[in-house]
Amino acid sequence: MELSELVFKLIFNNFNGIVIVHNYEGEILLLNDAAKKKLFSKAKIKSVNNIKDLLNPENADHFIYYQHQLLVKKTFEGRYHFTNEKLEKLIFQYQIIPIKSDGKDLVILQAFDITSLYNTEKDLAMANTMSDLNLNRLHKTLIDLEKAKALAEQSIKIKENFLANISHEIRTPMNGIIGFSNILEKTFPEVKEKKYLQAIKKSASHLLNIINEILDFSKLESGSFSIEKSGFYFDDVLNNIKSIFSLEAQEKNISFTIENDNFKGIEFWGDSGRLQQILVNLVGNAIKFTDEGFVKIILKIKEENEKRIRVYFEVIDSGIGISKKDHKIIFESFTQLNSGHTKKYGGTGLGLTITKQLLQLQNSELHVDSELNRGSKFYFEMEFDKIDSSEQKVFKESNKNNYKNTKVYHVLIAEDNDINMLLAEKILMDAGFIVFKAENGRKAIELFNSNKIELILMDVSMPIMDGIEATKIIRKSSNVPIIATTAHASKEDQEKYLTFGFNDYISKPYDNNNLTKRIYDLLNTEKPEEVLFDVEYSQKSLFQSLNKLSNGDTKFINGLTSLLKKKIPEILNEMEIALVQKDWEQFKKASHKILPNISLMKLPSLKWIIRIEELKTMPSDWEDIEHNFYRMKAESENVIKKL
Repeated sequence: MELSELVFKLIFNNFNGIVIVHNYEGEILLLNDAAKKKLFSKAKIKSVNNIKDLLNPENADHFIYYQHQLLVKKTFEGRYHFTNEKLEKLIFQYQIIPIKSDGKDLVILQAFDITSLYNTEKDLAMANTMSDLNLNRLHKTLIDLEKAKALAEQSIKIKENFLANISHEIRTPMNGIIGFSNILEKTFPEVKEKKYLQAIKKSASHLLNIINEILDFSKLESGSFSIEKSGFYFDDVLNNIKSIFSLEAQEKNISFTIENDNFKGIEFWGDSGRLQQILVNLVGNAIKFTDEGFVKIILKIKEENEKRIRVYFEVIDSGIGISKKDHKIIFESFTQLNSGHTKKYGGTGLGLTITKQLLQLQNSELHVDSELNRGSKFYFEMEFDKIDSSEQKVFKESNKNNYKNTKVYHVLIAEDNDINMLLAEKILMDAGFIVFKAENGRKAIELFNSNKIELILMDVSMPIMDGIEATKIIRKSSNVPIIATTAHASKEDQEKYLTFGFNDYISKPYDNNNLTKRIYDLLNTEKPEEVLFDVEYSQKSLFQSLNKLSNGDTKFINGLTSLLKKKIPEILNEMEIALVQKDWEQFKKASHKILPNISLMKLPSLKWIIRIEELKTMPSDWEDIEHNFYRMKAESENVIKKL
């Protein structure tokens, strides 16, 4: 055998693909080893002489098509599905190449097994189809989620509005009940019926507590609840708890005591209001479910250094107790362990739920140890920052208010509820004010325009014309202090009302002393001597100041005006974030930045922002700062909108 023939044979038989040589009638003249292995059994190799013998029985007519392709196309390619003797389904990618040999027309058929590749393509196509389906499903799911989110938000909004309206309807008569109870108690301190008067106050306070629990729960659920830190003394909180529950414990003939480490003279930084609310809920439950024996509050210092302290709180009682299987249930919303408890002891079943969530907001957990008929112990730990008492003294003295009324002021009350009108009139007349009364916003405007009015108590919701519309009209000509009075007790309402032009806001039922304090705060605030505040005046003052600074350079004035329109909202936003976070250092920095702008506009808030600038220490009570900030924000925004 010649070398070239040997090489050809070696390559031909070791070629990985199938090679078959046949004539146009299909007679097989030559095939390689790969073809023999892939297509035939050893027994069948000799019996296969024609391409037709390779075709699956069900595809026998394909040979006619194959011959037609040979005559028409000469060279062509395709795929062929082949089932071997083992019933394995194979897929071949083939190519047909016509040749001439010794004057004869022959065909070379070469093919490769692409079964694995075909299956991979099939799987990939299926995967792509499934991917498309999944993308469509995902898209639909996202749309459904958006709809569900919108419905949930709408549901929350409806619920919040419902609770706000319910609160308004209940708080309005409650304002009268509690207010007149206070007045009667002061007016007739020795009457025999004083115990009935106290019972009315107690019942009203209980109802108010239920309202507050429902509103707190709603806020916690919607995520709009916030922790507000300020300086406080533990002794003040504990004394408040003692005054609230001592009489109730005495009436039930049970012992109520407080054991605590010595916290005297140490001032702490935290949310004393929420701490008191937590203890009120726990002690209230303990006394409610204890018919004999004792209730005790225990406070212990767990860890302490120069700057921080960790305190352990425990409320323990000898009451009816809770079975261990029910320990988790008691923290669920609206839950009491049986209907008999609801009838006998009352309540909403929200106290422990709110308490637990209030502690979680402050990185703490509420725990319980209790057995049925063996009393209960609720306990938790909290951390507080210490405040240097000498620094606090400086702030308190600088922030001290003087409420001596050396002048007779004229106050207009706009209120559509007869009871609330009577109560407010009584409180203000007792404080020495001359009172004018209006039952709606339109009447309030008439009285204001025809009388010397120095302050207005404006109910937000009134018929004919509400307090918001009346305030907007009054603000066009006057900067008279206006306090919004409303039964909508949401914290979020405060900023909203102040942006409408109110100077302050107080919710019903309001405390008599708190009402007069708010009035004195506004009346004793120094006003600019030039004119009463209005947007046009402040705008004019700003341009006068800029004109003086620039020596009449119009381009400079326009540039600086544009800068103010951009920068003032940015600084106000910085101040608001610091206010919400109770970050005194950042609040001071932002107030320092905004002071020159307020000075240029000669806003009424100038005196207040100067006082903030002068303060050297962190405040113990942010309430005054919060009210004045939102007043300044409203004034500033009203001016820059007109620039």
